[in-house]
Amino acid sequence: MASTERLNELLLEELAQAVNREVGVENALLTITYVECSPDLTQAKVGFSVLPDNLAGTALRKLTGATSQIVEVLRKRVKLRKVPHLIWEFDSTEREASRHASEPYAAAAGLGTQQLSRRRALPHTTPCARAPTYLAYPMTLLTCSLLSTS
Repeated sequence: MASTERLNELLLEELAQAVNREVGVENALLTITYVECSPDLTQAKVGFSVLPDNLAGTALRKLTGATSQIVEVLRKRVKLRKVPHLIWEFDSTEREASRHASEPYAAAAGLGTQQLSRRRALPHTTPCARAPTYLAYPMTLLTCSLLSTS
């Protein structure tokens, strides 16, 4: 059991580096979030997240298309008898967390869930000068304040 966990961690690190080099999704941040190998090590479920999350389908197509290149990189970097078959899964944990995190902001602003979902459809590149952007994207405020202080 412990060896599977170590292998999961090793594959997570190596996959993150390989995906960073081999797969490019324009205007998106692609992150490998978890790796779960089967007990017999024949397959590995690889979770990924992408920001903005509306590019998840594009990221999945790019990852699936580049799987053979990624496996070749893994073969060179990790000494395994056989590299597990990679199964890509979109990890929606960040999407759910941001949805739950923005509910108190919507309640404080008196926005209904319909209005909040419309605001969530705005692109992440909206200027920080708008108050509704702060309500719908709490991290935007943090990012803008960090950028303005430097």
